[in-house]
Amino acid sequence: MPKGGRRIGAGRKPGPAWHGRGVVLGLDGTRKEHRYRGVELPPAVSGEEREGLLKAPAGLSVGARACWEGWAEQAIAERTLTPATAAGFGQMCERWAYVATIAARIETLGAGTQEAVPYLSIYDRMAQKLEGSLARFKLTAFGKPATSDKPKAAVNPWAAVAGK
Repeated sequence: MPKGGRRIGAGRKPGPAWHGRGVVLGLDGTRKEHRYRGVELPPAVSGEEREGLLKAPAGLSVGARACWEGWAEQAIAERTLTPATAAGFGQMCERWAYVATIAARIETLGAGTQEAVPYLSIYDRMAQKLEGSLARFKLTAFGKPATSDKPKAAVNPWAAVAGK
């Protein structure tokens, strides 16, 4: 009965790709990934590009300009607003203005009235699209905190053996 040849899938599994990360084998045998520890990332835009991005483009409406000027600094700090993403940021600001206009119309008509029903459905769809645009530029919460308040406790499998 033949036994020869390698088994499919046998052997060392590939680790994470090497892109500025260091993979360290811990004492417990698990791989631990260290990324950018204590290193400040360079800004995504230069100083003159930053000043240009803080000003709203000329083609935006008044409401969209207010949104741009209110959120641009935070998006630059999150490294998501760059000259390459400025067009998408402008669309997000236009959506912001449309949602604000529809919300004002609903307030005028009264949310419980029959006249406001078509506006409510439009508002709901536009608010969902706006939320997606805000998430693309990291300007909204994504369901969990970005950083943990308390560090994770180190797991030592030998602690149970040492305690006996």
